[in-house]
Amino acid sequence: MAASLGRRHARKPCSDGPGGGFGRQPRTLYDNGDAQLNGTFRTIRYRGNAWSWTGGVNYDLTRQIGAFVRYSRGNSFPFFDNLRDGIDVAPQVDSYEGGVKVSTGIANLYATLFHNTFDGLATTVITSGAPIASVGGAKATGVEFEGQLRPFDGFTLSGSATYLDATYRDFFTDGGRTDLTGNRVQRQPKWQWRVTPAYDLELGGDAKAGVYATIGYIGDRFSDVQNAQVLPSFYKLDAGITLDLNRQVQFQVIGDNLTDEIGLTEGNPRTLGSQGSGTILARPIVGRSIRFAAAFKF
Repeated sequence: MAASLGRRHARKPCSDGPGGGFGRQPRTLYDNGDAQLNGTFRTIRYRGNAWSWTGGVNYDLTRQIGAFVRYSRGNSFPFFDNLRDGIDVAPQVDSYEGGVKVSTGIANLYATLFHNTFDGLATTVITSGAPIASVGGAKATGVEFEGQLRPFDGFTLSGSATYLDATYRDFFTDGGRTDLTGNRVQRQPKWQWRVTPAYDLELGGDAKAGVYATIGYIGDRFSDVQNAQVLPSFYKLDAGITLDLNRQVQFQVIGDNLTDEIGLTEGNPRTLGSQGSGTILARPIVGRSIRFAAAFKF
């Protein structure tokens, strides 16, 4: 009955309450704090251009071992929210990387060392109802590993891992009064990795079956540039089974987050203070789910 009354009020708006487009009715709480246009506006215009480019060299030392180096320059336009707040800096990134690739009959391994520098980063938080901008640069140094092991027919062990040390540099907030240099870049964990064992079995003819499991880890991070709000580390376990009856028909059972882990991928960097401790607003990963799928290939 309450839901029905809520819909009826939504169709017949009232004007007897400021800030409540539908009369601040107690049964329509969702609209009691709605914003209303007041007839004022301002025009935002931005023009900019920059070159993005990359160059690299790859060399095979032997038939199984290769190495490479690469440099790239990238640019992007300012976000609309930043332009609205009067921030028109355009982010720029310089990326340096080099690595080694090894490929043999039973294994593949890729190891990459990288260093990135960023300029023109901008973010905004809201404190006491007022936006506070933070503008500056950052640097990130890390190493990535990726590989696959095939010790016997049908079995593969795949994995990847990344170590990242990303910190702000010459990054100021509060109108340039507070230097956040040395703080960790928001939402960037120092460690993350994934491991996936899988086994495929031939059943005869065109029929085959496969089973796999993936366990992943995301390290702790900060949701804000001030490093006041921690997002805890978490593990995630997925698994699945596939069955190909022939070349056309396939069935799948896919399990996601089987341990029903609570993992936060993003906090609310726009609101601090009350968000610093206790219950916080955040975006979690999806809870445990199991999907059944069937496919027919024409």
